[in-house]
Amino acid sequence: MERALVVVDDTEASLEMLQKAGEIAEGLGAKLYLFGTLDPEEFDEARETLDTIGEVENTSYTDSDILKTVHNSLNETIEEVFTEPDFEYETVGAVAGEGDRASKVIEAAEKFECEHIFLSGRKRSPTGKALFGDTVQSVLLDFDGEVTVNLQ
Repeated sequence: MERALVVVDDTEASLEMLQKAGEIAEGLGAKLYLFGTLDPEEFDEARETLDTIGEVENTSYTDSDILKTVHNSLNETIEEVFTEPDFEYETVGAVAGEGDRASKVIEAAEKFECEHIFLSGRKRSPTGKALFGDTVQSVLLDFDGEVTVNLQ
């Protein structure tokens, strides 16, 4: 493994998965891409706020300015999990709702030529497992590389 995508959110399972992925990356000399998302509603709210600020300051802000919050959060998370990471990493932010989160994860993994995806999910009832639409399930079915899942 040379490159892997780690889907990071605010759950304990996600932090555990990041820790494990980091240990593997250190051992293999691999690069990790930390992937975080911003909900479309949060993105729209931030867009409105920055547009208002931009009018007052007579400037404009771009979508990448909004996504900087995702990058900042991912950098804070890496500092929380690792004192000094001994592997190369890059943060990746995207706007994604529940319905398109899996496709955004796979799209990012393909863009950065990742061979492996690490993500966390929820344990589900047998009935829930039969239903499609879950991010973990979609990634497992649609990604052509290795997938490691940590269930909470």
